[in-house]
Amino acid sequence: TFEAGVSTVTYSTTTPGIDECSFTVTVDDVAPVFNNCPDSITTFVGENNCQATVSWDVPMATDADCGIALIIPSNSPPTTFPVGGPFTVSYVALDSAGNQAVCAFDINVLDTIAPVVSGCTPNDIVVSDLSGTCGGTATWTPPSANDACTGVDVTSTHVPGDTFLVTTTVTYT
Repeated sequence: TFEAGVSTVTYSTTTPGIDECSFTVTVDDVAPVFNNCPDSITTFVGENNCQATVSWDVPMATDADCGIALIIPSNSPPTTFPVGGPFTVSYVALDSAGNQAVCAFDINVLDTIAPVVSGCTPNDIVVSDLSGTCGGTATWTPPSANDACTGVDVTSTHVPGDTFLVTTTVTYT
């Protein structure tokens, strides 16, 4: 059994004039170290797009004892991500002794582009009071909305066919 570090093993004989033989045994119990693990990344989608292509500097790792045998990425830049997150990107560095280190960071893709509303251009509506109640029923075609990335929930303060007693503003959100 050897302690961590480098040990020299030497074989020799008691016979004069016979060469000796030596070699080193390196016991590595130190994990690699990542030098430049990226911070989390937040990015935004473009117009009419529900995803973003994200690039980052590939993290590198060093190992003082055995060198890096392998770096395994979960994703390589550039990678396209949909709206949402966090999406975790990880890199695992393995040295030749089997020690490992992990570099992980999150990607968040945000949609900050508002939905597009169409058909919200009715003129003011005037209805006649046919029932003598100082009110009337108004009808109209509701506007619609769409968004490149997600479904759109449309709410309103009133719906076609409602009865109005006074001048009222109808608002769609």
